[in-house]
Amino acid sequence: MKAIVFDVDDTIYDQQVVFDQACRDVFGELKGVSLVDLFKANRYYSDESFDAMGRGEMTKEEMYIYRIKRAMEEFHLPITDEQAVRYQERYVYYGSQITVSDQMRQILEYCGERMKLGVITNGPSAHQWRKIKTLNLERWVNPEYIFVSGDVGVNKPERGIFEHAMKKMGMQNPEDIVYVGDSYEKDILGATGAGWNAIWLERRGREVPEDIPEHTSIARSEEDLFQLIRKMS
Repeated sequence: MKAIVFDVDDTIYDQQVVFDQACRDVFGELKGVSLVDLFKANRYYSDESFDAMGRGEMTKEEMYIYRIKRAMEEFHLPITDEQAVRYQERYVYYGSQITVSDQMRQILEYCGERMKLGVITNGPSAHQWRKIKTLNLERWVNPEYIFVSGDVGVNKPERGIFEHAMKKMGMQNPEDIVYVGDSYEKDILGATGAGWNAIWLERRGREVPEDIPEHTSIARSEEDLFQLIRKMS
């Protein structure tokens, strides 16, 4: 491994924490509902609506309302558009306070000392760069190796964003790169489809697909992730 590239949301920081805080502020205690399961549903509809927005079928504001409303409906908890907007406002507020865990800080420092370190993240440019600045990722990652889909014009899992990153990082062989991400569809299938190796940081106990691509490892925690990276480096 000569280079390692990370996703941001729910990879470099734990997005569940932000989600839980925003939900409690707006909806209170949701008795009988697992916030972990609700978060998984929200991520599913977030990916779905992000793709729709990219196709011009949905505005950003409509995406914000759709993803939390659809997730809540799965658990028979219908909410109004106004509640969805309030949830998004609280989500943004707590998102402005995200931090890198001590374990993830150790991982980034370890990688930065031994190999090229990069970031690929989906999302609007300004929104994702605010997170990058809040997390202080430029402390470990050369800004030239931070790739936001809103800047590149290509979203994961499309091969183009991985090839763009590889070229900008001066990498010749895709097999020399490992990508770390939480989304099986966006991160793992995208990276392996571009010929990269991948580590699926799967914190939520989801089942592993039977046809998981070759050259994919699974980490169930940041501790697992650190152990895998040390074995590979």
